Amino acid sequence: RVDEAVLTLDDLAEADDVFVTNSIGGVRSVAACRGVGAWREGRLVARLRSDLEAAWQSAAGSAR
Repeated sequence: RVDEAVLTLDDLAEADDVFVTNSIGGVRSVAACRGVGAWREGRLVARLRSDLEAAWQSAAGSAR
């Protein structure tokens, strides 16, 4: 399930893990935002990044 929402800095302060994603950079952890947070890459973000990179590699290999 995917949810999109506008988040406040207070919302981020309560988060366990924060990441951004796009089609160029993939999945990337956020360490802090405007002085809020001190997040480390958690297991969820590591898995999302790994799975996406594996899918990209697979797609690139099948395109050859």
